[in-house]
Amino acid sequence: IRGLPTDGTAAGLRCDGGKTIDAATFLFSCTSGGGDAPHIVLAAVTPSGLVLADGLPGMVDVLAAAITANSGAPVSGAAGANAAVKASFSARVLNANANDYNGYLQMRAAGSRASAGGNYPAAEQAYRDALDIETRLFGAEAAAVGATLLELALQVSNQQRFDEAAALFRRATPIVEAAPSPEIRARLASYRGLDAANQRHYEEALTFSRQDVLARQRAVDAVRNGGLDLNGNPPVVSTLLDGELAHALRVQAALELRMGNTAGAQAAAEKALYIITAHPDLPLAWRADIVSLMGEINAKQGRVVQAERNFTDALAMDRKLFGEGGPTIQ
Repeated sequence: IRGLPTDGTAAGLRCDGGKTIDAATFLFSCTSGGGDAPHIVLAAVTPSGLVLADGLPGMVDVLAAAITANSGAPVSGAAGANAAVKASFSARVLNANANDYNGYLQMRAAGSRASAGGNYPAAEQAYRDALDIETRLFGAEAAAVGATLLELALQVSNQQRFDEAAALFRRATPIVEAAPSPEIRARLASYRGLDAANQRHYEEALTFSRQDVLARQRAVDAVRNGGLDLNGNPPVVSTLLDGELAHALRVQAALELRMGNTAGAQAAAEKALYIITAHPDLPLAWRADIVSLMGEINAKQGRVVQAERNFTDALAMDRKLFGEGGPTIQ
């Protein structure tokens, strides 16, 4: 089970080492890549093979029923798994249902879209709404709350309210540092770097950015060098991990360019573009953004024909995504 890609799921879950319920039933506590919310994976060895189901902790009985329906055999450790989940999670987490969970994910997605379009006040409001839901569902110290606090801090910083952003970063930092996911800790470095850049502290911002890229590259390399899975297939780096690395590289490229290191900017931007091209399910706005940045880099190096082509391509993508809004105007 531990050898399966991304802990046996396609959702980018990060799971612990697992708990043995009985000889054929195993339970993993996880956080979701999409929102750092608590999840579980229930695994059962059945007569028809290994079956895994993942969902919110309060869905443990539903997951056991789904495995039974899939395999035709009851999950021998279903009752034990239920007891283990109740012992591991608070009542508020156990009471969270799929509608609640989807509601806060929609708020986070709305915040991401608004931020990509340069509408920072709308992004701020969406993340505040998500934060209210998460705090009610998971508690004030949950990893999901820390992740959204980072998003909120960045949107506040983007509006030049730096003291308020600093307070949000201070509130998020102990939650993030206690979280099991190294990705969220790398995100803290990334967003502090963006906040520093908003304040024109570019050298400090670049230091944070390089730390972020190194952390995310290590996470990708750990998967890529993990050896073959149980079916003999090479390891697959998830879109989530590669996407986080691409985003970090894009930020580094912009800061390297700002500090006059055009060669470093080009190397980081080209690597980010390669990753984004390899993962068409990443946000389309990212591609427009990195192609536009490539235009800036090529212009800085005197390659004006190539720069014009970059800007023309980015303009067409931005117009399709945002109409005549902020990214198109820029």
